[in-house]
Parts: sequence; structure tokens; C-alpha cells
Amino acid sequence: MRNGWLSSSKRPKLPRSASFAWNVINNALLTICRITYTDPEGIERTWESAERLTRPKGCDIDGVGVAAILQDPTKPTAEPRILLQKQYRPPINQTVIEVPAGLMDPNETAEMCAIRELREETGYVGELFTDKSFAVSPVMFNGK
Repeated sequence: MRNGWLSSSKRPKLPRSASFAWNVINNALLTICRITYTDPEGIERTWESAERLTRPKGCDIDGVGVAAILQDPTKPTAEPRILLQKQYRPPINQTVIEVPAGLMDPNETAEMCAIRELREETGYVGELFTDKSFAVSPVMFNGK
């Protein structure tokens, strides 16, 4: 690895082709999509993902994830800590550890949503700074 980039020999190969079957399952909250593609070895594969249908009108994003960094003002030389939460998730019937997150409300900015979700889910109130390198994983959702 050089300067944060994988060498060209280590980069994953992209699929040769892909076809999309939208609206496999559709309800008020999301659409389940099935994508069939041919991998670099020529094997046809299928991937299922979800598209949220909850994006407020006129908004570019569905929701936010909050990377809350805690710094104790009484201990300015102490290492900062990251705030995580435990939350029960019915699809896996388990409690998971995750960052505070949530969906946008109508007429709400991403900043307003972040402050609201942090307070609702953890009780903390924070200050915002922007880091556009942090995003929801595209493995399952098409979230922006």
C-alpha cells in the first residue's frame, strides 16, 4: 500500500457486466433489489440490496450516522473516546453495537438530524464538524 492506495495488482477486479431487477419487493419504506452480475472470473452471481423510500422531498440524503467523539473538558490531555450505542435489531434478533444514526425528517438539515438523533438515542448534545469521508456502508443500502 502506498499513500493509502492499493497497488494495481492488489485492487479488486470490477464485475464484467451487471443487470438490475428492481422492485423485487416493494413497500412504503423500501424496495428490495436483485442485481445479477458476472464476476471477473466469468461466474454469474446475484446480490440483493435495499433502497430506502423514506427520503424527504427535496433532500439529497436518507439519514445520518453520527461519529460522536467525546473529549472530557476536565481532562484535556486524555485521549478522546468514540460514542457507540447498543441497540436491538429485529432482523438478526440481537443487540448490536453501532454509531447513533437515523432517518431525516421533512424540512430537516443533515446537521439538525445529527443533533436530534444523538440526543434521542444517547442523551448527549454535541457540536458539529463535517467529515465527508464517513458514510453508510453501500453493502446493503444505496444510502447517500
